[in-house]
Amino acid sequence: MLSNYQKYTADLQDLLLTIANDGVDQHLEALASAVDGQAAAELRNLVGLSARREQGAFFTTGALRAKAVPTPPHDDEVVYFDPACGAGDLLVESAKRLPVSDSLGATVQHWGEHLLGCDVEPLFVETTKLRLLLTAAYRTGQTAPGEMPRDAFPSVVVGDGHSQERFASRCHHIVLNPPFGYVEAPAETQWAKGRVSGAAVFLAKVLQYAPAGVTITAILPDVLRSGTRYRKWRSMVESMMEISDLENCGLFDEETDVDVFILRGTRSDGSAIPGPWAPRHDHKTVGDFFDVHVGAVVPHRDPKTGPRRPFIWPRRLPLSGSFDPGGKWRRFSGRTFDPPFVAIRRTSRPGQKRRAGGVLIVGDSPVAVENHLLVAVPKNGAESECLELMEVLAAPGSREWLDQQIRTRHLTVSSVSGLPWPDDDAHV
Repeated sequence: MLSNYQKYTADLQDLLLTIANDGVDQHLEALASAVDGQAAAELRNLVGLSARREQGAFFTTGALRAKAVPTPPHDDEVVYFDPACGAGDLLVESAKRLPVSDSLGATVQHWGEHLLGCDVEPLFVETTKLRLLLTAAYRTGQTAPGEMPRDAFPSVVVGDGHSQERFASRCHHIVLNPPFGYVEAPAETQWAKGRVSGAAVFLAKVLQYAPAGVTITAILPDVLRSGTRYRKWRSMVESMMEISDLENCGLFDEETDVDVFILRGTRSDGSAIPGPWAPRHDHKTVGDFFDVHVGAVVPHRDPKTGPRRPFIWPRRLPLSGSFDPGGKWRRFSGRTFDPPFVAIRRTSRPGQKRRAGGVLIVGDSPVAVENHLLVAVPKNGAESECLELMEVLAAPGSREWLDQQIRTRHLTVSSVSGLPWPDDDAHV
């Protein structure tokens, strides 16, 4: 239960009282932990994974946090806003970019005018304020009061980050690590329907209310950058934001099996500028020589009716080489594929030595293919073309390109179709 996190909030309150009695110098190590990755570690210790997923509570730690907060020029007036502040990791990192005053009280007052944030969970907001006060004590070296002053950090509040125009209008930088869970797309959403990434919905809402000229830095799941389903979302972002940089960051952290990227840019005035969502090149691609499809058979949904067909699925195939699928049959009335073609396993993790291995499918009969396989059908119908594709898929350069192109746990039609094809006079 999320309420279990109250124990950590109470520990921060105890630390605040302890340094009020003993002074800062005797507790520097504890303070350093409180303003670094401790909040995320305690969330994992105290709250089960299912509750964290339901809440979308995955706090930003380590190098990722530092990358997500821009360092402003020497300007005491810069204002940061985090519309999904959680336990305050990005606001604490922002506080490190702000100057300190001669006294802790003056520092807290100044930071309170320049750090804005909200979260729907009151416990997280309370934790954020405590951590900001402890950060001020750590940076100034001055003893903090034994409890949180009522007027400290007045613009860190309980609220829904989907609608915070009042804060966005005051800030220079919006920094956010939105919830990564899946939600139903709001009725007015034009880029998708049904269940979609909550992070995609959250950023879309922020872009709607952010004024032109505000910089935005967002930590997002990689599926938004590379997934076919989010093409319209990417076009929407391009129409509202001038993208300055996308940085692939690999796994969110050691405990979270989600690849992420950082999106940086500025809220624009509405002129669409294409974003650098994926590596680009001017060479020919696999799609110039092959039609790539997803296998049509959904085993537990499609009825076993229609013509009797040879049937392939991932576990039935060898890792490489050629394969004749005769011997295992299934009745199927949907789309089938005539050999020769290359079957490619869709399940694929970034960093795998063999990211997109192919198997040549041969035989004389149309083949039913399970939907966990991609099918690459040569446009010229030649088996020799299939053999060349298998060499391309096995090449280290192709693995590296795919790792940049798509860091989700499955390959897509567009990622395989877009794979660069080696320069070869035979294909000019």
